[in-house]
Amino acid sequence: MAKGRILEVPSRLDFLSLIENDSCNSSLLFIHIYSDGHEQSNQLNEALLELAGRAGESAWYQHQFGLGKTTLNALPTLQVYSDEQLIGNFIRMSAELGDDYDGAELYKFLRRHGIPLELDAKC
Repeated sequence: MAKGRILEVPSRLDFLSLIENDSCNSSLLFIHIYSDGHEQSNQLNEALLELAGRAGESAWYQHQFGLGKTTLNALPTLQVYSDEQLIGNFIRMSAELGDDYDGAELYKFLRRHGIPLELDAKC
C-alpha cells in the first residue's frame, strides 16, 4: 500500500475479508466508515490522510456504509484492528474532537485511547 493514501473497500464482503487477512500483515489496520458528502466524514478523512503520510507500517482504508438516518448519526466512525482484533471503535468522531481538528489532534486522541500508532519524524 502506498504511504499517504487511504484505499476504498468496495463491499461488505471485502470489508470482512480485509479484517481477516490484512490486519495480520501490518501493525495496525485503520478503517474509516463514512458517507459521501457528510461534512464530519470529510474532516476525519483529511486528518487520516495526514497520519497515513507519516505512519510506517499501518494500513489505511475507508468504507462507505449504508445511508440510513441511524447510520448517519454514527458517522464518522473509525475502527482500528490489530491481529484481527478490534482494538478501537470510535463512533461519531466529531463528538469527541469537534468539527475542526487535524492529524496532530487525532494522533493525540488515538494515543490517549491506547492505539499504539507510531509516526515517522515530520519532514
